Amino acid sequence: MLLPGLTSLTICARLDLDPVQAAVNSATAAMMEAGDVKEAAEVVQLPKRGAA
Repeated sequence: MLLPGLTSLTICARLDLDPVQAAVNSATAAMMEAGDVKEAAEVVQLPKRGAA
């Protein structure tokens, strides 16, 4: 149950999902490589949002 005035969209909008997405992408790539489904690739770190 949410607090009055807060919606799930409001709460989700405040979450920083970038680290979670990066971890999922990394794990998926490792599994694909281990299963010989995909060749290894170079990982390029992108700047965080709002960074100059």
